[in-house]
Amino acid sequence: MLLDLLDRLPEERREAFVLTQLLGLPYTEAAALGDCPVGTVRSRVARARMTLTALIADAEEVVRPYE
Repeated sequence: MLLDLLDRLPEERREAFVLTQLLGLPYTEAAALGDCPVGTVRSRVARARMTLTALIADAEEVVRPYE
């Protein structure tokens, strides 16, 4: 399920999220790999979190529509 949700993220946000949150790279390393400022990585991760939270909430409604 997580992989399906990650696939729905825009590529740049998915990359930033996976590098920092799943692989544990520091934001500075993720920024170097993505050839962008650290602030951009932080922004992409924050937006990825918001999107994933919404996608998970939607998925839970489908699984438990009457609760």
